[in-house]
Amino acid sequence: MAKTRELCKDIRDKIVDLHKAGMSYRIIGKQLGEKATTVGAIFRKWKKFKMTVNLPRSGAPCKISPRGASMIMRKVRDQPRTTRQDLVNDLKRAGTTVSKKTISNTLRRHGLKSCSARKVPLLKPAHVQAHLKFANDHLDDPEEEWEKVMWSDETKIELFGLNSTRRVWRKKKDEYNPKNTIPTVKHGGGNIILWRCFSRSGPKSLLQCVQTWLVSSIHAVMATAAGIIVVSSCKGNVIMDRHWLTTYFVIWYGVPYMSYDIFAMYLSHYYRFRVKGHKDYKSHSLRTVNSFVRKEFLLVLHHIALLSILLPVTLFFRKNQGDFFIGCLFLTELSTPFVSVGKILIQLGLQECWLHKVNGGMVLLSFFFFRIALFPYMYWAYGSHYGIPLYSVPFHLPLSTNLGNLCILSPQVYWFVLLCRKGFRLYKRQRDAQNQVSPLSSPEPLSDISKAD
Repeated sequence: MAKTRELCKDIRDKIVDLHKAGMSYRIIGKQLGEKATTVGAIFRKWKKFKMTVNLPRSGAPCKISPRGASMIMRKVRDQPRTTRQDLVNDLKRAGTTVSKKTISNTLRRHGLKSCSARKVPLLKPAHVQAHLKFANDHLDDPEEEWEKVMWSDETKIELFGLNSTRRVWRKKKDEYNPKNTIPTVKHGGGNIILWRCFSRSGPKSLLQCVQTWLVSSIHAVMATAAGIIVVSSCKGNVIMDRHWLTTYFVIWYGVPYMSYDIFAMYLSHYYRFRVKGHKDYKSHSLRTVNSFVRKEFLLVLHHIALLSILLPVTLFFRKNQGDFFIGCLFLTELSTPFVSVGKILIQLGLQECWLHKVNGGMVLLSFFFFRIALFPYMYWAYGSHYGIPLYSVPFHLPLSTNLGNLCILSPQVYWFVLLCRKGFRLYKRQRDAQNQVSPLSSPEPLSDISKAD
């Protein structure tokens, strides 16, 4: 093992003088506070070479002076991407010729080593301010709100060759210092982009979300098409006119889809809470079903009302009358495709484009006319058939019919209010952003009504 320290020349000469006076190694060591082996080694060296100073040692002297080392350290601290050849050229202009290996050894002695620069997103000051504003705006949001948020990101993979790498001189814990990173942007050719998203319940594939929205949109388009066919065929006599598609669509498509939708909502609720680690969600049980019904009571009630009211009325209680009104109920699904398109645009980060704004307007219009105003229209069509005014129609209909319509209409009014509130918040946020310098849009969480539809 190498020596940790060396004795000065005066102490070495004193050791030699004391030993010449007849003192032993141990006594000299106790008197001077040194080990007896150290005292013996120094005296034997004097006895052999007649000198106590260190002998000339092997090895070339350092070619880089302390001033030169300070110069290259200063440049590396200011510009971590400086190459060894650049430093060699700088020293050569200063009158010192060294190799790149000597540069590496000098930098390592000062605690630096060559590392690949970490790649981080290119954040301009406007981006930083927008991120900070988003964090402050949602700092006090309740936990339930974050359960509805879905975040997405993408990565670029080169198809031909690899992304170029740059090396920097840095210390171990400075990998994310802005000087030691390479900003990246999402552009270029010859590559593919993979997209993933995640929520509080865990990572998900964006394709899976699109598939879910696509199923809802397909059902909505088919229901709307069926409604248009039935209404246009039965508008001559809204009570007695018949169309075969009314009963067949409800039995063979509407009922299976509503049943599937309830089951899909339950599975989503179950796995979301299972990922959170709730002890009651280790397996399916009555407790998990009860928790799902209580948490999503309005949605479950909406689906059960359609199954328990629309299906029996369609098959048994309407006495082969009123196909026109069943077709009108099919038209309530017209707003669903616009809601799904809005979700997809948000996940694609296009909530600031004109298409998202136009789609938002279509959501409000279609929801109001085909889910709320549709019910007064059906009452008006019924009154026109019998020649009675609109305000007298509820008193002309059985109580059960009015209650059934109320059960279907009430959730629609509630969801429309949520839509209007959501639209007002978006408008207010965009107006506030326009008052700032170079605003950047923040990711927008999914709304209750988006989840509901």
